[in-house]
Amino acid sequence: MFWYLLNFIRYTLGSLILFPAIILNKRVRKRRRFERTFGPQHLLGREHDYWFHVSSEGELEQVFPIIHGLIENPLLTDEFLKKPILLIFTSPSLEKKMEEIQKNHKGIDCMAFPLVNIFPWGKNSIFSLRPPKTFFMVRYDFFPELLSIGQKCEKFILLSASLKNKDKSFKRNHLKKLYYKLIISSFNQVFASGERDRVRISELFCGSIDKHLQAHDFRHGQIIQRQKNQPELRKTHCLDSLEELLKPFSLNERFIFGSIWSNELTIFNEDFIEALLKKEVMIFLAPHKLSGEEWEKFENFILMLKEKGIEATLWDHLGIRGSGNVILCQRPGLLCELYPFFGHSFVGGGHGRSVHSLLEPFWGGGHIYCGPKTHRSTEYDFVDDHSPRHLHIVRELPGLYSNYQLNLEIALDEGARSKSAELVKLNQAKFIEHFSPSGKRP
Repeated sequence: MFWYLLNFIRYTLGSLILFPAIILNKRVRKRRRFERTFGPQHLLGREHDYWFHVSSEGELEQVFPIIHGLIENPLLTDEFLKKPILLIFTSPSLEKKMEEIQKNHKGIDCMAFPLVNIFPWGKNSIFSLRPPKTFFMVRYDFFPELLSIGQKCEKFILLSASLKNKDKSFKRNHLKKLYYKLIISSFNQVFASGERDRVRISELFCGSIDKHLQAHDFRHGQIIQRQKNQPELRKTHCLDSLEELLKPFSLNERFIFGSIWSNELTIFNEDFIEALLKKEVMIFLAPHKLSGEEWEKFENFILMLKEKGIEATLWDHLGIRGSGNVILCQRPGLLCELYPFFGHSFVGGGHGRSVHSLLEPFWGGGHIYCGPKTHRSTEYDFVDDHSPRHLHIVRELPGLYSNYQLNLEIALDEGARSKSAELVKLNQAKFIEHFSPSGKRP
């Protein structure tokens, strides 16, 4: 009932605010045109037994293993296969990815969530679609439309649920606590992002939710599979060239900087630059932004290194050009598959708002370094639980090189990660089987 009330407010007061915004705001008009192209109206008359909602690419990685498991399940009936899976997305940044998915998978329909729709009826309203039997949501964007539709589904499943950095405020903000209880209680099955979040959610409900609560992040299986098969790397046809550049350096002498920001370039102090000049270490730079002012700062950094006599290589849409022990990469979508080639990984963002993905370097192996801003990262919790001796907080950026030198002598515990990987794959297969029409509760 609560979500129906919010929908009433959304389509009365909310629409009164939205209507002039569509006329006056260029960004809102652009969003509206985007929704007209990719919204519900192109799906009229189609039915789906499974819906998935994702905000952006990180959440898409969560649902891919489940979607693939459903499509490839030999036990599915012809009747089921006649009804494609619906993949709903919020961010326009996924537009090209969704077009590619629809092109390569006939059993999947993709649809943009109608965020700026004014009326709750009509061909561009999400309410014009028949509710599915099973509906998956991932962590964010709890729009009241989706939550009210979820109430009509046989299975309403929340993936990657997290209360990290929220539960601490519940004692002083009871409305916030009530709001998150209402959200989580709307689902009849919840998968916490990890064990620590499973405990947080359980404590929020005083244990009453435990029979509907599991701890599992579905990105694990997706990352492990990608790093094994290297699909995006192989598409570039540059794998042989990359391996040739890396060959003179042992795994322990290779350092990758993933999703790094320009403000983190102070990592490269005089000692680090001297080591690059002597070719004692190979570094791979994968900036978080691959264009604009951020990218220009990395280009200027490379020019500075060249002026000091350090050779550098550029990897862009034309391929790998040049030679040297510094590689600057402008190709998107490769980072996950690159981590296994390096014995040391620095993950950016931890000196800004929050550290970026730590699961990818964890499954890639090696030592992991990041800044202190880990308060939003549930992936940090997982790595800290499973491989704390290989996880290093870099509080002062220029101190990274000395930290790296200390860790050169620390042997990696590959056995522990292998055991974790096997457990993850077993759990993932069990959960995905449960989601199929004939599946049993895990």
